[in-house]
Amino acid sequence: MIGAIRTIYVEKSVRDTQITRRVLSRAGDYVRVEHVDDPQSVLDRFDLRRGGHAPGKQALLLGDFRGDAIKPCPGMKGYLCCEYQILNFGTGCPIDCSYCILQDYFSNPLLVVQANPDAFLAAAAQTIRSQPDRFFRLGTGEFADSLALEPLTGYAPLLVEWVRDFPNAILELKSKATNIDSLLELDHQRRTVCAWSLNSEEITRNEEHKAAPLADRFAAARRCEAAGYRLAFHFDPIFHYPGWEQGYRDTINRVFQSVSAQNIAWISLGCFRYTPGLERTIRRRFPKNRCTYGEFIPSGDGKMRYPQPLRIQIYRKMVNWIREAGGENVRVYFCMENAKVWRDVMGVAPADNAELGSWLDAACRD
Repeated sequence: MIGAIRTIYVEKSVRDTQITRRVLSRAGDYVRVEHVDDPQSVLDRFDLRRGGHAPGKQALLLGDFRGDAIKPCPGMKGYLCCEYQILNFGTGCPIDCSYCILQDYFSNPLLVVQANPDAFLAAAAQTIRSQPDRFFRLGTGEFADSLALEPLTGYAPLLVEWVRDFPNAILELKSKATNIDSLLELDHQRRTVCAWSLNSEEITRNEEHKAAPLADRFAAARRCEAAGYRLAFHFDPIFHYPGWEQGYRDTINRVFQSVSAQNIAWISLGCFRYTPGLERTIRRRFPKNRCTYGEFIPSGDGKMRYPQPLRIQIYRKMVNWIREAGGENVRVYFCMENAKVWRDVMGVAPADNAELGSWLDAACRD
């Protein structure tokens, strides 16, 4: 992904940090570098009201830490949320999936990285230490891809070595990239879960632009497993299209042909849902895309979703295929689904978000 970056903006307050020096040394002479006093001026240049997504995905802002180091996942009322906590090391993604919700979630597509990790991680550590009785399941893959910029930033080893010091926290690195070389020799003490977002081969080829092929993701997962990491996989979003059953079943089988079921911390499932803004963006940027075609209905969170009976049908098949290939003990959970869907598919639903979160936390406590 280094080659995708054309311009790097450096906030002057972080021009001498380890991250900034590393990025600039790896960027290459063809990348334009501009030092700025005010990062907001850069953000304003890439405001989506003034232009398209493509220029922002080719620009990186190395900024000073501001705001909250740890943020709760933006769950919605009426849907069970796993209480995932976002370790906010950056935002934006150079991978260009046609269906990506970040296209509508942020006001600009600029790639942003917190370039002063000492301040950022000190703030995160203070939050964790202030709540010693709480378990923090942290991740960097909600507002960004955890590994897509790794060849440029080298950020992941800092996070892996930082989190191992906290008995009440683990880190999930979630990605569609395969930049895992920097992780393989680390003393991670199994406090980090290496995770990949997966889809059917058809969706991967046609909709996940600039993402690693599925075969490469599985190869990276095997290498991480050999290095002692726990693994996780996320089928989210799942699409209903002609031939979807064979497509997803094949991918599920490839998971368990590639790695050991006993080393998978969890697998998440979530059907495609979209906001009106995302639909407009998809149709403008990817006019041949048909993800939003089909039967969708408005839901309580303002998003369009497949009708509940169809989602239940999809999840039942996915869960059955996972059980057939990996056994009954693989932890499977739904991302942003209601209790009725849980009961109809699993026979039982978590009582609340805390119970779901605790069930996933238990996968990482040994």
